[in-house]
Amino acid sequence: VLREGGWRPEPGLPEEPDDYCLAVLARHHFKDTAGFSIDLHWSLFRENPSLHSDDSFWRDALPHTVEGAECRRLQPADQLLHICKHGVEWDPNPTIRWIADAARILDSSPICWNRFLEQAERLKLGPWLEHALQYLSRQMELSIPGEVLRALEKICRPRSLCREFRAKSRRIEYLGGVPMLWFDYRRLRAHEDFGGAGGSLRRFLRCR
Repeated sequence: VLREGGWRPEPGLPEEPDDYCLAVLARHHFKDTAGFSIDLHWSLFRENPSLHSDDSFWRDALPHTVEGAECRRLQPADQLLHICKHGVEWDPNPTIRWIADAARILDSSPICWNRFLEQAERLKLGPWLEHALQYLSRQMELSIPGEVLRALEKICRPRSLCREFRAKSRRIEYLGGVPMLWFDYRRLRAHEDFGGAGGSLRRFLRCR
């Protein structure tokens, strides 16, 4: 569909991505002849534990319309989850817009907090989401239920998960992106669809 509309993938995306490639990348940039770009995601998070991790997001998506075209949008709880997770990760171009996005969702939509917490535990994103919601509550004075913050504190978080969060939420001058790549590879090794054998580190790095 994108090719028919004049869009082309930026270098690096195979012509026919296999499941391994789709699991490693999760998204890719496309450009048209005028130089405009879009960021196409086929997974909500690159840390997905399964090729079916997004099924619940699709299943419960809400009907929506964009300029007359029917489509679907995420549940408010899922959209907030996505925004918070990506917002607190380090990026050379700070994505502070996540704060405005989160504020808009909290102000305009009822959040199913039970769903938010269930997804946080299923995807092992507790540290990211606790940090994000604490920031929104304390620094931005947004209304976040205290029981949600306390529940996030209790979600199981082994030391390796806390180290992963620290590696992805700040710039590590002397190692660059190596820690982030290592933790992504560790997650891939535990990927349900690859039976705990996420390929060699060399294959993973080549794909990334």
